[in-house]
Amino acid sequence: GKPLFFYNKVPVHSGGEIVVDFDLAKLKAEAAKEPGNKEVEKAKKENEKIKGLNALLQQAAQQKKENNYDAAVATLEQAAAQDQTHDLVYASLGDAYLGAKKYPEAETAYNKAIALAAPTNKALGNYYSGLALALAREGKTDLGMAECDKAVQIDPSAAGQCYFNQGAILT
Repeated sequence: GKPLFFYNKVPVHSGGEIVVDFDLAKLKAEAAKEPGNKEVEKAKKENEKIKGLNALLQQAAQQKKENNYDAAVATLEQAAAQDQTHDLVYASLGDAYLGAKKYPEAETAYNKAIALAAPTNKALGNYYSGLALALAREGKTDLGMAECDKAVQIDPSAAGQCYFNQGAILT
């Protein structure tokens, strides 16, 4: 949508043709050198990267649904290797580690998700809840309860599930 070229002050006469010569290939090559087009290319690459991450997240979700947590872990580790900037990737990885009963790895993944998440992220309460569960499964019940309290402060609707999980583990 960006104009490649603009002619100004073209004389207009009544009657007769006006011929204006220009080379679009040359103008396009010059436009490609402009900084604005580099940003477009960067955005295209980022979109492709996100598309690939979404495919991996969907594949892992299906694997978790099928209780194939080791495969989900492998898929999500691949996603995390491709992009270390999205909290959702690490939260999903934490979920997969929990399912695979790899609790220290789940703790690490949830901590990474929490560190990457924006303070206004609505899923942050779930991240703390997952971290609480991982810690409790590791036998770190006091730390798990503290993380559960954080989850409830962020998302009060998570209280029932978080405290139920803690109670089940303590029992």
